[in-house]
This record gives sequence, structure tokens and C-alpha cells, in this order.
Amino acid sequence: MTTTNSPMTETEILAGADESLRAWNEHDIDAILAGLTDDVIVSQPGEGTIRGKTALAASLKETFTAFPDFHLVPEEWHVFPGVDKQSFVTTWTYTATMRGPLGSVPATGKPVVLSGAAVCQIRDGLVSQYTQYWDDLSFMQQLGLLPKTDGFGFKALVAARLLAGKATKARSTVKSRINAFFTSVPA
Repeated sequence: MTTTNSPMTETEILAGADESLRAWNEHDIDAILAGLTDDVIVSQPGEGTIRGKTALAASLKETFTAFPDFHLVPEEWHVFPGVDKQSFVTTWTYTATMRGPLGSVPATGKPVVLSGAAVCQIRDGLVSQYTQYWDDLSFMQQLGLLPKTDGFGFKALVAARLLAGKATKARSTVKSRINAFFTSVPA
């Protein structure tokens, strides 16, 4: 995307989105950053909010190292070229194989196919806010980091969490009853 102080047309927004898609699929971090404002805000599952190009560059490097075959395929584009808040939304699917570490998580060697959406706001011809949505549970399950939701392992994990919550509540109730008993008994 090119810097401009006038509102962009739908054609210009789509051309910038195509440039960005090419950069993502070529893992060209400099080209990705060229289409963003210096104070870009990126929000996504698992990482929370990333502020600024420097932080985003580090995140992208880690992502492309962990997933060297990362490939993004857009499914639909919806452009909103309004004067006040220009934006676009895309739904996408990406495929990748985890061949390197991602933060403290070692490579699993497992492939992922993930669908999601991105909502991007534009300011002065550049993306200023980038919010991504995807199913992080599915992502973690495909990598083998969490059990499948239809298997016994996941059901056991959920049951353990529920029981732990009930045990914590029961302990709290018992403590409060004991405290109430001893504070009501005359000395």
C-alpha cells in the first residue's frame, strides 16, 4: 500500500491487499511492514496485542522460522472504502508445518490447516490496525499440544478442571463454615 492522505478507492485497497498477500507468502517481512503504519496494532489469538513494526517484525520472524512452508490463501475480500474509517476484511485459510520452535514450544513436525479472518483498518494509505481471528484450540490440537475435543483425553482434561473448581469452592465453603463456627462460640 502506498502512503496517501486522501481516501483510497476499493481498487487501491485491493491492490495493497494483494501486495501484502504476496509478501506473506514469500515471507518477506520488509514488504509486509512497508504496508503498515509505524504504530500498527496487531491483535491475534495466542499472542495478544503486538504494537509497532519492530515487535511485529520479531513475531513474523518467529512465525516464519517455526512454519517455513507457511502459505496463506484468501477466500473472500470485503472492502469498506468509507472516508472516515477505511477498512477491509478477508477470510483465509493457511497451511503450514511446524518445523521450528514457536516461543518456548519446540517443533512438533505436525501440519496445520487453519481458517480465519482478518479485519484491517487503513490510515493514510497504510494498515494501522490488524485484527486476526482463528480457532486457537484447533491450532493447538493440530500441533498435538492439546488433546482432540472428541477424545477421552480432552474430556478428562475438562472433567479435571471442573472437579478442581468444585474442590476449590468446597474448600472455601468449609473454611468459611469453620471460621463462622469459631467466631460464634463464646470464649
